[in-house]
Amino acid sequence: MPQTAVVSPQEPPTRGPDGVKVKMFSDVHRFLLQRHADIEFLRVMQARKSKLREESLAEVMRMLDHDTVERVAQIQKFTDEMERHTQRKMQVMQKQILEVEEAAQLAAGKANPEDRRKMQFKLDRLGYEVDTVRSGLVMVADAMEMMSENIGLDSDEEDSDDS
Repeated sequence: MPQTAVVSPQEPPTRGPDGVKVKMFSDVHRFLLQRHADIEFLRVMQARKSKLREESLAEVMRMLDHDTVERVAQIQKFTDEMERHTQRKMQVMQKQILEVEEAAQLAAGKANPEDRRKMQFKLDRLGYEVDTVRSGLVMVADAMEMMSENIGLDSDEEDSDDS
């Protein structure tokens, strides 16, 4: 009758029925099972981290889209405000120019050098104010153009990243 070894869950037999060492096989098998469990744990952890990263990226993209829309709205609001402000300034200056011209026509009848000097001073001052407003508007227009180009570049980059 062949001799059989009793297998306990804690201590594997040192020799099997054929006389082959089973303990070494059990150790290797236990080692492989541990490595498999470790690898499975790392795989699950990596999958969870990847999912969290994807969710974070989606949230950042949503925030970026929201910020872009908000910036465009702010730029449009600023443009409208600047246009209204400029129109008011131009109306005031046109009114002042008309007043100066009327006063100049009245003064032409007087031909007083002192009055002419005052009128010329007012005309020079109004001309300077017109030039100042124009240069200010040019600076605002340039800034607005650069800002819209930057927003356009940002959206173009986002579009190319999405492709």
